[in-house]
Amino acid sequence: MTGSQTHRLLSAFQLFCAQDWSFADFSLLDSDEADEVAEALSVLIGPPEKAAAFEVFGKTGTGSYIAFWQEPSYPSTDYPIVWLDSAGLPRGVFANSFEEFLTLLPYGNGLIVSTLLFCIGVHPRAHLMSLEQFAKEVVPGSLGEEEQYSGRNQYITWLTQTTALTLAERPVADIARAYHSHTKVETWLLN
Repeated sequence: MTGSQTHRLLSAFQLFCAQDWSFADFSLLDSDEADEVAEALSVLIGPPEKAAAFEVFGKTGTGSYIAFWQEPSYPSTDYPIVWLDSAGLPRGVFANSFEEFLTLLPYGNGLIVSTLLFCIGVHPRAHLMSLEQFAKEVVPGSLGEEEQYSGRNQYITWLTQTTALTLAERPVADIARAYHSHTKVETWLLN
């Protein structure tokens, strides 16, 4: 995907989100939230030079942030998407691209957080089952909570018709692959 394709996808997503749409506890950042985000990143990440590597574009109802990780060794078209939890954990890459993020969003934040915690090894079941067993347990529940995700069908229709993308078929495996492909984000943040 080229930088202009990523930009077009992001612009299309922003237009979609500007409609009267609500989905779980994800929302795009408003431009007037820059000071709040800068302050939160200083707490979550630390030094300004490290915080500057994250371009936050979304937030959750719990105060966690979703951002592009603008790590210098990646071309701008391949910036991975990072979860920065308001409680400190989990934090890590969960999508290899903005395109992949869009295909994971219908599963909700709970699946993303649980999978990251599983990958980090702090989920209560992380040492009791395989990733495949974990996926069989958590994916059906993430798609079954229609009340919480009332905008899901509208979003999936937009996703398939506007972007030609489809719902991730193996979301837990996709998140785990992204996390394990970019484990250095956590090391980089700690140093």
